[in-house]
Amino acid sequence: QSIIGQSFGVTSDNVPGDSNDALADIGFKMSKQYGAPLFLQWEIALAVKQRHDIVLDSSSIVLKHAVEGKYLDTYEVVRQSSEMCRKLGIDTVGILAHPDHAWRVALTAQKLGFSMVYYITIDDSR
Repeated sequence: QSIIGQSFGVTSDNVPGDSNDALADIGFKMSKQYGAPLFLQWEIALAVKQRHDIVLDSSSIVLKHAVEGKYLDTYEVVRQSSEMCRKLGIDTVGILAHPDHAWRVALTAQKLGFSMVYYITIDDSR
């Protein structure tokens, strides 16, 4: 199993912001607790680095759309994350996302063939 993290925007200063900071904290905690690798959109990966002094391998970070100039949408982040997971034989993922976004990420992950999907959201940290 692994954790796929999708960001919830950035601030006007292009920094992760409160939601992504919270997602980074939860993802870091869950990864450590369960030994699950993290595959993260760059905003959450940056927050993990800033908040926990952990630099993730670039092969586990989704930085941009595969098609130059195209918007990095939910489908593309999950698609790239699924390729990363498949290389390791992973087909079960935890969806790390803001509650308003988690349902869409989970549906996309299921459409891309993950056999089991579960949510990890900001509300889980309270």
